[in-house]
Amino acid sequence: MAGKKRFFKYTLSLLCACFLLLSCVPLAAIAETDVPDTLIPGGMAFGVRFYAKGAIVIGIADVETAGGVRSPARDAGLQTGDIITQAGGAEIKDAEELLRIVKGCGGQKLRLCYLRDGAEHTADVMPVRDRTAGEYRLGVWVRDSTAGIGTITFINAKTGRFGGLGHGITDSATGQLMPFLKGTVSDVRVTGVRKGKKNLPGELKGEFGTTEIGLLESNTEGGVFGTFRTLPSSLADPIPLGEIKAGKATVRSSVDGSVRDYEIEIEELYVDSGRTKNFSST
Repeated sequence: MAGKKRFFKYTLSLLCACFLLLSCVPLAAIAETDVPDTLIPGGMAFGVRFYAKGAIVIGIADVETAGGVRSPARDAGLQTGDIITQAGGAEIKDAEELLRIVKGCGGQKLRLCYLRDGAEHTADVMPVRDRTAGEYRLGVWVRDSTAGIGTITFINAKTGRFGGLGHGITDSATGQLMPFLKGTVSDVRVTGVRKGKKNLPGELKGEFGTTEIGLLESNTEGGVFGTFRTLPSSLADPIPLGEIKAGKATVRSSVDGSVRDYEIEIEELYVDSGRTKNFSST
């Protein structure tokens, strides 16, 4: 079942530098109701504390009972990656809520509602009593939150809205996009960077500050979006939106703790490759 700490902290992949392509921000990156004419390019690091909606199954476990080893979750057909949304008729907002319901079930059967690949399913599960702890268990490891460091892609100075990461926040165990409940944004101090390799994204390393500077509003395949309460300092000038094209471009990121520009060459665009990989560069 869920561990004692509410936060399971994982470093988010750093595939999220701000691209200043041909002096413009790509239109596809914008998640605004009213698209502005210009946006401020980002490149600065930010910290994310993310809460998922429901309890995400990250593992199926055995429970040692007085009558032998059992796994109610496995017997009911639950799998890694399933998202438990209800238990015994009660909505599951986080892993602690699921733990509380199972502990208090009194050995009675529970009906679970869960999502698998976006489809809703139900299963009847009979919790068993752990011989050592004396508490009822389902035989699952679950998670509901994560934290990490990423990079701001753009900021709308008029509204304080921003986009970041360039990819969605996924569960480290299942690889699936985490269903969004709520999230906060904090200032960070970058302390190091791990260089990316083939099939191994690089990552920023750093320390969270004590100041909460904004809120997340959505988690999508194209990145996370939210609103700053306090805009980052030393912002760049706004630039016009435009279309990504092959040729010379600039990447803006803070791999050494300060925002810098790096020259690249966009070699090829992948128009039909999906939403998370759109071009290759050197």
